[in-house]
Amino acid sequence: MLRDSLVTFATRVALFGTSTLTAVLTARLLGPEGRGVYALLTQTALLLALVANLGLSPATVYLAGQRRFSVGVLAWNALGAGLLLGLATAPLTWVLYTLAPQLFRGVPLALLALVVLSVPLALTTQMLSSLLLGRQRLLAYNALAGVQGLFGAAALVGALVVEPSVRAATLALVASAAFALLSTAGYVAWAEAAARRPAWTARVLPAALGYGLRGQVANVVQYLNYRMGFFLLNAFAGSAAVGLLSIAVVLAEALWYATNAVATVLFPRVAARGQEPEAVALAAQAARLGFALTALLALGLAVVAPLAVPLLFGAAFAGAVVPLLLLLPGTVAFALTNVLASALAGWGRPGLNAWASTLCFAVTAGLALLAIPPWGTAGAALAMSAGYLAGTAATLAFFAAQAGLPLRALLVPTSADMMLVWTALRGALRRHW
Repeated sequence: MLRDSLVTFATRVALFGTSTLTAVLTARLLGPEGRGVYALLTQTALLLALVANLGLSPATVYLAGQRRFSVGVLAWNALGAGLLLGLATAPLTWVLYTLAPQLFRGVPLALLALVVLSVPLALTTQMLSSLLLGRQRLLAYNALAGVQGLFGAAALVGALVVEPSVRAATLALVASAAFALLSTAGYVAWAEAAARRPAWTARVLPAALGYGLRGQVANVVQYLNYRMGFFLLNAFAGSAAVGLLSIAVVLAEALWYATNAVATVLFPRVAARGQEPEAVALAAQAARLGFALTALLALGLAVVAPLAVPLLFGAAFAGAVVPLLLLLPGTVAFALTNVLASALAGWGRPGLNAWASTLCFAVTAGLALLAIPPWGTAGAALAMSAGYLAGTAATLAFFAAQAGLPLRALLVPTSADMMLVWTALRGALRRHW
């Protein structure tokens, strides 16, 4: 698992490089206000795709790991469900825009409509990628993610060079979504012969929804925990404030690349092995190491941020430093949730994640409404960090109870952990030097 996690982590690091490049470019060319509008558009697309997903992406990973249905059935279920559910987000967007226009203050309706076009494409890509993950085709999964990330960055750079505007950036987003779907579907058709022929059974959708909907609440609520602050901040303070927060969030969430890589690899393996002692020990070790690494990286980020943020993104974004520092405590703690929630879902207990996410949401929403009006961007960051801490506390309690482990076993690295890391690093150095 460590080797697969390192490969996935390397891919995520490469994607972080491209996302940082695009963040710097959009910040410098669009300024805080334009960057804020672009952030609201991209987050709207991601939220719509998540809501329409109905938990089918993690369900596809789970069912593929369980081998309950053929690859062809799962592939065509993903293709059909992704396109149809994605199209259904258009009226949902109109209702949301009509009922809560203040959340989209400063966002042109034409660009919002353009973003909605990308949702069926992105949603179908997610579901087909989940099939690859469930089949444990991790090399292909990571290679596709890397190529698609590079294409997205290149498309954005090209669009902004031609026309430095939010409209150009949005067109690049739609083009990237189309490329991602074509490349993923093309690989699935090439690698999985059974996926080339239409296949269907009436049992697959109820089975997928039966698993997926149990975790769907957790997924949607958790995403709102990540991004609710953007929309509330826009309602109270405008898109320029959102632009500052978006930069702080990009940098803070970069700390999760390691634990997200581990969670990606862990989920299909735990789904296949259940609560065997080895699987429990594997998840606990991943949590300990991920937490320690994230804490070290956060310390380094806190030291360099006051100089690095204005230098990279421009003096207009110096106001992102304080929100970034406020985000760090919750971000470090939430590294544990990234790993442990994946294990709980793999054990068929996504409902526990829903409870943890709901607590996180309640804390984040309550504090955001209290803190954003007086403190703006800093208040939004404070609310998000507090929500992460609350959600992590709940996830730790749930996992410890399910696994029969003390909290110390999830938090404090052991000598065996250190030996594992040292052996992996020494092996990597010997192979390359």
